[in-house]
Amino acid sequence: MVRSVSRCLASFFGIFALLTMMSTQAVAATYYIAANHPAASDTNLGTSATAPWRTIGKANQTVGPGDTVNIAGGTYVETINPAASGTAIARITYKGMAGESVKLTGVAQCITLNNRSYVTIDGITCDRTLSSYVTLNNSHHIWIANSRFDNCLNQNGWQDGFLLVSNSHHNWIHDNSISRVGYATATSSNGGVMRIGNCCANGDNSHYNLIERNTLFYGGHHVLQIKTSYNIIRDNYFHNEEWMAWPDHPGTKAGHRLIVVEGGDVSPENVQHNVIEGNIFAFSGRPPDADGSNAVSIRAPNNIIRRNVFMNNDLAGLNLAAFSWPSDASFTRVYHNTFFQNGYSVAASYKPFQAGLSLIRYDAAGLPITDVVIKNNIFRQNNWDQAITYELVSSAVQIVSQNWMESGDPRFVNVAATPDPFNPSLLDFRLRQDSPCVDAGGFLTQTTTSGSGRAIRVADHRFFIDGFGIVEGDLIQLQGSSAKLRVLSIDSVAGVLNVDRDSSWSAGQGVTLAYEGSSPDIGAYELATNTTLPGAPTNLRIVAP
Repeated sequence: MVRSVSRCLASFFGIFALLTMMSTQAVAATYYIAANHPAASDTNLGTSATAPWRTIGKANQTVGPGDTVNIAGGTYVETINPAASGTAIARITYKGMAGESVKLTGVAQCITLNNRSYVTIDGITCDRTLSSYVTLNNSHHIWIANSRFDNCLNQNGWQDGFLLVSNSHHNWIHDNSISRVGYATATSSNGGVMRIGNCCANGDNSHYNLIERNTLFYGGHHVLQIKTSYNIIRDNYFHNEEWMAWPDHPGTKAGHRLIVVEGGDVSPENVQHNVIEGNIFAFSGRPPDADGSNAVSIRAPNNIIRRNVFMNNDLAGLNLAAFSWPSDASFTRVYHNTFFQNGYSVAASYKPFQAGLSLIRYDAAGLPITDVVIKNNIFRQNNWDQAITYELVSSAVQIVSQNWMESGDPRFVNVAATPDPFNPSLLDFRLRQDSPCVDAGGFLTQTTTSGSGRAIRVADHRFFIDGFGIVEGDLIQLQGSSAKLRVLSIDSVAGVLNVDRDSSWSAGQGVTLAYEGSSPDIGAYELATNTTLPGAPTNLRIVAP
């Protein structure tokens, strides 16, 4: 009887959900905005391209779940700020019409979403804002795509172009160009292109955000700052060479670093488990304090850095750090990256930074950095031929293995071209067929027991992710097997990877990301002949300077 009632209830709720969805879809509307259309008026119904609304403000007041707003080309001194939210099955969408230039300008912000959810903004240009570009405040499941954000005019105090704060979670920022936020003084730099998390408050759970396939460049103090957890930063291109006017130094410009991940002294436990993969990090620039700049600085534990290219950066391509506050880069996993020509700063004389990768404790009172694994990376032509340096950090408590450590030629496809910040594809770090790095990598970890089924116990689960519910889990492979298994969930306490199909294994068998050949390759790219495997991005939205 109980089972029958349960079935009836399940059926009822299923039918109710379907009817709700159908009802929502039935009232959803498509609206049009065209400021330059002769018949445009906010007194129109707005449901026809021949009788559109004139302003975005009218759309903000009107739209509801399921509605789409098509915006015609033109200049709008307005902000996208809907008075309502969408739903999981009926998003609100603002969309620039295909082939037309929709420019929002002259406002404090182009997009402001407070306590909103399930909103999409697609295909706009945000130019010359008075304060910043986008603020998401306690907003979730927001998608911002295929847009350009440039020329933030604010040069007072600290400003972030994109700000995701106050529990803004599960947002997707993709296929955009986002740039030029910040300014230099005589001795400091201020502002950043994007920040995830509040720097000065406890418990900002702005987690589970996906930032992918963007070009992000020209930030004051940095391009991206991460102060939360479970974010995935993948397949982007970052650069921050000298671009800011430098007061008291006529004719000289300043730049700075690309990414900083830090917990700080407010809630350090709130910054962990971020994944930075498949990106190109290039041209970190000389900052106004003249100390030089690392490309990426990790100052929080339990993060994954993989399949990135770090090239032509002022100081280290990657800096794993600890300060006096209770947070440091311990338990970070750094694997399958390529480090090329980093650490050639003209300003800095601090040699520990002049390398491909540096592990540094800035303050002797800070936490020691321990249990970092650095594996299957290529280090080539970094300053002083220094692959990895340590300062107040013990190399004995880290694991460093199977890396290409400067000696010899790894035989990239093409690194002879003159680097250009606005054309990263000139350098090609894929491996040639005759590269000594092909099939030369080690397996990331190994099984601890023999078994079969879909629950694989491994010695170190920290190399892998299940996707955090925002992307697919890792594709992994057992040593000696051609089967590629998708990680569906991870039991971090038991050290078990739960995968999508049955397999069998023996104790001590290698486990790694999916690969081709007899073993994984060293470096950011796997030489794949039969399947598409991950690597640094090759198809990005690159814009002119």
